[in-house]
Amino acid sequence: KKIRWKEISMIFQGAMNALNPVIKVGGQVAEVLMLHEGMTKEEALEVVRELFIQVGLEPGRVNAYPHQLSGGMKQRVVIAMALALRPSLVIADEPTTALDVTIQAQILDLLKKLQRRFGVSVIYITHDLAVLAEVANKVAIMYAGYIMEYGDVVSIFKEPIHPYTKGLIGSIPSISRIKKRRKLFSIPGAPPDLRQMAPGCPFAPRCPLAKDICRKEVPEPREINKQIVRCHFADELVGVPPEDIWLKILETA
Repeated sequence: KKIRWKEISMIFQGAMNALNPVIKVGGQVAEVLMLHEGMTKEEALEVVRELFIQVGLEPGRVNAYPHQLSGGMKQRVVIAMALALRPSLVIADEPTTALDVTIQAQILDLLKKLQRRFGVSVIYITHDLAVLAEVANKVAIMYAGYIMEYGDVVSIFKEPIHPYTKGLIGSIPSISRIKKRRKLFSIPGAPPDLRQMAPGCPFAPRCPLAKDICRKEVPEPREINKQIVRCHFADELVGVPPEDIWLKILETA
């Protein structure tokens, strides 16, 4: 309780599900301040009005119910709640899910501004590579609970090393692929059942380079070119374009 919201807070996926539909949004944010700071309801609501201004909402919205707000507005309320106690770390779980592209851009821009203003670190959990490219400094590519590759955002996008990272980057639509008349492709197979994990590298069943050692031993993370990579053959993959790794997939796509 001492850590939750005060040191580490969270922006939940799907703002509508994170807000109580029968309680005014101002009261929901104020509750955090009342519980942790011992404020009266009137004092807390005054702070909430200031928070709403900072996240781009009118102060009068404290009296609104969730159903009276748009998706973007509800997400701003959740952001205000996450920042109410000035935590040092905010975990943002798919913060732009179910929002249209224009509102997504506004929310991401708001988060970046608030991050600088409050000096807070933000961990983004997302499947959207475009979001990563827009907001991240460091990126951890995860698969089946393992960090497969970790590094700065520029290196991950320009010089991915792990086959899974190369597959993700290679599946992004691009003008160059259109010019070369290459079809979009996807990584074959499906993620493993985490309740019945096979031995070895979790990505081995879907990896085009998998060998016997991959099916027997989980690779240890290694540092290569300032990136941390979990692959038995990482040294051989440095500088290899995604298309070369996934050539057979591209040819049959």
